[in-house]
Amino acid sequence: VAFIGPSGAGKTSTVAKLAGRYGLGRDARVVLVTLDTQRIGAAGQLQALGDLMQVPVIAARGAADAAAKLRVARLNCDLVLIDTPAFGGTGSPGWDHVLDALIGLEPDEIHLVLAATTKASDVRRSVEQFTAALPLAAVVVTKIDESADLGLLVNIAWRHHLPFSFLGGGPEIPGDLELATPQRLVQLAWTRRLDLAPQEAHA
Repeated sequence: VAFIGPSGAGKTSTVAKLAGRYGLGRDARVVLVTLDTQRIGAAGQLQALGDLMQVPVIAARGAADAAAKLRVARLNCDLVLIDTPAFGGTGSPGWDHVLDALIGLEPDEIHLVLAATTKASDVRRSVEQFTAALPLAAVVVTKIDESADLGLLVNIAWRHHLPFSFLGGGPEIPGDLELATPQRLVQLAWTRRLDLAPQEAHA
């Protein structure tokens, strides 16, 4: 399962939380793969998290290297979680490199990671750019604890017809991650709107 998205969305944290959820919580054999080998400290951050949870981490350099290492990983694990560099979308520097790597890896699922604090216009641009290049399976919404209005959730579902997979809120690893059930989504969106109602009425 690969995770893509813009800078600051929380991809690495999400990957680490999922590794803990399935590796520590369900005793699955999990392997972490990072394609973010150019940014200083990026691979080291994931390696440190992997060491903490006793989950092996593979740093892949280039499409061929990634494909070769993933073939070995798939033979010895139940779940492979792939972290990618942050991109604003297609056409940004390094995008072709990551796109080639993902095509070579052939992940079963690709999840777009977006922060709940992202502006609606930026959400629309990210979704349109990424869906034009890759088959997205679902969206992970992070930083739900930092957003006063979760209308973003409704916006994604209604405008872009994308399902949700997980919701992240808080820095705790491997905690602070939950399944995005319909009941939970409605609860979050409705509760936040009620919280805003008095302020809007006063204004």
